[in-house]
Amino acid sequence: MTRAYEACSDRRYFAVTEVKKGRVCQIPQLGKHSGKRATEPATGITYGAAKRGDGSARSALRPTRRRMDASYAELVRRSVMAIPLLLAFAARAEEPSPRVRPLVGISASGSDSGFGLGAQLGIRVSSFLLRGALDFGGGTGPRGYISTTLRADWLHPITERTALITGIGVGSLVYGFIFDSPTADIGVLTPEIGVLFGQDRSLGRVFGGLTAFVPLGSVSHPRDSAGKAVSPPRAMLTLLLSL
Repeated sequence: MTRAYEACSDRRYFAVTEVKKGRVCQIPQLGKHSGKRATEPATGITYGAAKRGDGSARSALRPTRRRMDASYAELVRRSVMAIPLLLAFAARAEEPSPRVRPLVGISASGSDSGFGLGAQLGIRVSSFLLRGALDFGGGTGPRGYISTTLRADWLHPITERTALITGIGVGSLVYGFIFDSPTADIGVLTPEIGVLFGQDRSLGRVFGGLTAFVPLGSVSHPRDSAGKAVSPPRAMLTLLLSL
């Protein structure tokens, strides 16, 4: 009996040619893919199984196919799991860097107490604006005022150059005869809404807005010797120029 092992060029197993008692049989055997003649098969599929044709030789290939299917399924699973990470990385790469702008400005205002002036100092980081404001006005009469507030605002872009500003602040308000007496003071909230022009410019930004003074306690109205009662402002229009 003679046996030779020949590798098939288009399959992953050997065709074994066996000559026994004048009969020639080809038995499929597992092995490495190669165009050369092999000296040893990878697995031992018996001549009797191939001769009987009971499917044992074909069944020997199934474990390898199962391993290939399992490897392919694992590759697909890992690829699917990597998609969200790739999308998150791409979105993060496309995010613009935070825009930081200082704010140093002077303002003119008008309120129910009269004309006033002010100054503001703050910083903008992307869509968030934090600033401190000093406002005074109303003259030397019973409607004079000085307010100091800390304000936090959110910018909502309208166009490339303009943005809507909404926010709120907290601070103190002194009102009455500022350079004389009587005066009174009270804590206030300052809700605000306005429009910022030239939002991305470093200099020359203009803000116009409406601010309300909401008392955080009872409002007193002391009177001077002439019987004039002092009153705080309730609302203020502001025009701010950023230097």
